[in-house]
Amino acid sequence: MALSKIPYGVTGWTQEATRRIVRDCAAEQHPVSHVWGYSSSRKSDHRNRRCVDFMINNKVDGDWIFDYLRRWETTLRIRYIIWWGHQWRDYRHSGVPWHAVVRYYGTNQHHDHLHVEFDS
Repeated sequence: MALSKIPYGVTGWTQEATRRIVRDCAAEQHPVSHVWGYSSSRKSDHRNRRCVDFMINNKVDGDWIFDYLRRWETTLRIRYIIWWGHQWRDYRHSGVPWHAVVRYYGTNQHHDHLHVEFDS
C-alpha cells in the first residue's frame, strides 16, 4: 500500500487543512512523511472524520510542526493536538488556562506523529 499525504475519508475542511499543513511544512524543510485519516475503529477519535495523524521522521520536525499548528490554530480551525506526551486544546470551558499545553496520559504518547482534530 502506498503512503499518502492526503487523508482518506475525512471532511472537506479536514482534507483542505491537511493539504495546507503538508505543503507549508515541506516548504520550511520540516516534511510530513505521510498522513492517516478516517478509521472505523470504535476506540478511535478518527471515526468522527475530523482527525488526522501527521507522521514525521524526527522530533525536531514534530516540534516545529507543533509550533506551526499552534500559530495557525484559528485559521486551520484546530480543536486539539497531541504530540510527544502532551496535549494542546481549546480549554475555554474547563477552567484550565486558555490554550494550555498539558500532560497527555493516553497509552500512545505520539512520539512518531502529531494527532490533530479540526472543527468541521
